[in-house]
Amino acid sequence: MYKKISKLIHEADCLLIGAGAGIGVDSGMPDYRGNEGFWNAYPPLKDKNISYTDISSCEYFTDKPNMAWNFYGHCLELYRDTNPHHGFAILKEIVDQKKHKSFIFTSNVDGQFQKAGFKPENIIECHGSVHHLQCARNCQNVTWSADNTHVDSDVTNHYVVDEYPKCTHCEEASRPNVLLFTDGYWCGQRINKQQQAFNQWKSYSQQRKLKIVAIEIGAGQAVPFVRMECQKITNLIRINPEEPSPTSNALHVQLNSLDALIKIKKEYDKI
Repeated sequence: MYKKISKLIHEADCLLIGAGAGIGVDSGMPDYRGNEGFWNAYPPLKDKNISYTDISSCEYFTDKPNMAWNFYGHCLELYRDTNPHHGFAILKEIVDQKKHKSFIFTSNVDGQFQKAGFKPENIIECHGSVHHLQCARNCQNVTWSADNTHVDSDVTNHYVVDEYPKCTHCEEASRPNVLLFTDGYWCGQRINKQQQAFNQWKSYSQQRKLKIVAIEIGAGQAVPFVRMECQKITNLIRINPEEPSPTSNALHVQLNSLDALIKIKKEYDKI
């Protein structure tokens, strides 16, 4: 099967790389699937019966910003300190060999593709990014960089932070520019621009009848946006160690992302 997959990738004019949370596990990212997965990473929140859905709701940033920022401040520093695993370099090497531009469609908010050297203008982050901030109440419908934002969080011993980042316009609480649960204050400014660029890429590819191959990595069915986008492509490679492939046209590799990409690259280099 790896020969077939490698040949398909080699013959592609460009790639659509769809990535869910599973791609980050091999880089050491926590697995938040289900309450138990989340609580294994953050035991103190289990003691207070606070779920990932709770702490990732917009109400926590408007009503309990000290607690919300203790978690997201830790996430921000974790993502900054995490290096993308070798699978990202494999993908980038293949993408760089293509004559036509490829695109990344990811539901991850960690910025790992940018860190791995992929061009930001070729990435759409459908759930936003922790590396950008907005007002918790979206007072001006604008975002700004989180590069100078540092939160003194301690998720192992404490539940709150003393100081949390403020909105640069109204001085109320800020929040990461990520799509939260029950989100009535989402600022979609960045994502709208990314969506426009993605739509232009798709139109360009269709007009020139380019052969696109989608490589979907670590994307589940619980939050199906990545799967839905990749399934629009006729030539689909699905890398997922657990969830079966309900899509008849998908070539399913039932391994984690790093092991699968290493095996694919080994065969790819033989062509």
